[in-house]
Amino acid sequence: RPFYIMGDIANASLVDTPNFEYPDKEVNVIGGDSFKTKIINHTNKDYTIKVNGAPAFTVVGTPSFVDGVAEVTVSVGDTDKEKNTVELQLYDGDKLVSTSTLVVNVAGERVTSKISAELPDYSRNEKWKGLVEIKNHSIEKAAKGYIKFNQPKSFARLGEIDIGIIPKGKTSLIEFNFPDILKKGAYSVDYDICLETGETYNSNAVLEFTLAKKRQNPIVIDGVISEDEWDFSTALYSDNKDQIASAAGFYYDWKGKDDLSAKTIVSWDEEKFYFASKVTDDVHFNDQPINKSYMGDSIQFATYNEAIPDNVLFGNTKAYFNEICFAATDVETGVYRFKSQLMETPQGPITEGVQCAVKREGNETMYELSITWDALCGYEYTPETGGSLMFSALYNENDGWGRIGFMEYSSGIGWTKNADLFTRLKFIE
Repeated sequence: RPFYIMGDIANASLVDTPNFEYPDKEVNVIGGDSFKTKIINHTNKDYTIKVNGAPAFTVVGTPSFVDGVAEVTVSVGDTDKEKNTVELQLYDGDKLVSTSTLVVNVAGERVTSKISAELPDYSRNEKWKGLVEIKNHSIEKAAKGYIKFNQPKSFARLGEIDIGIIPKGKTSLIEFNFPDILKKGAYSVDYDICLETGETYNSNAVLEFTLAKKRQNPIVIDGVISEDEWDFSTALYSDNKDQIASAAGFYYDWKGKDDLSAKTIVSWDEEKFYFASKVTDDVHFNDQPINKSYMGDSIQFATYNEAIPDNVLFGNTKAYFNEICFAATDVETGVYRFKSQLMETPQGPITEGVQCAVKREGNETMYELSITWDALCGYEYTPETGGSLMFSALYNENDGWGRIGFMEYSSGIGWTKNADLFTRLKFIE
């Protein structure tokens, strides 16, 4: 039913200040912390303050208003939930007059970290800098301690890397020098952050030391991989069990580096992409036509350009990239495109803008390829020093009874088609 307000409303002043203010909407803490939040009271009355939340949150003391401001201290206990809410409530006797919801994010660990690698000087491609970004989630205690690498063993020799003092609630970037990276590749690293309080937080990641050096000398595509043509300092290695995968319906019992391993060099200039690989393989076999060459001993590699807009009409956009296979089969030696980043670039044999050669010597197969950027990408592309493409490669294995498996340099081609699993190929001079 209607109600009416009587009076001289035309001459009334408008007041847009609320009776109560709650400045904090969200706080970030860890278990064991206490946090403080304010309530501002613009009325002349006093109110009882209550906090309603999960049992993990306890009000410290009896908060009250002093000069219109109340500071509420809440202790945080153990909780399995990362995102929590507490209600700040104001009562006038038994009557609830105001309430506000505060989001409390509780980190599971006191510190978290991200690790990366940086090459400061392209002319010294073995000298890499390590960077570990450490976030101290505690809003009450500074973090002190050190970083200790567990794997690989060459990194473990760095010993204890001091993290200094990370203030409460802050992030610090710790810089150090890796041992010389003479063997380029994707390194699985495992490390601990050890705090002086006795807490240890373990992390693992894959660091990418993947480089393509600009071509310095003419490269002849003849199946002979010589140091006069190729810079071996940027060779990419695939030679450990973690890089082995079995093909569907097979179990690939890898016998070691003499069974299957590879050393690959990628080079570039403004016109062409260059690829050379020395594959150690005890048995070379490929009796397939070029459009099925991946079923025999062969190489598949892929590139993905993050600057090209994704084709969102086709679902998983990272499944669309340039995937090339080249091989020497009993039928022919050639190059075949299985996938394209752009839908308008057709699959099929690549016969223009490409040269390839495959040569077998003893238990080694030498693969060499040059391809124009237009032919590789299906669009105009010119690389620049310091730029990059996402990249992956694998080496197929067939000893005469089918494709039993493959060795990966990085993932994203073999069992799943996903450019998010590629490594980053960085162009250097």
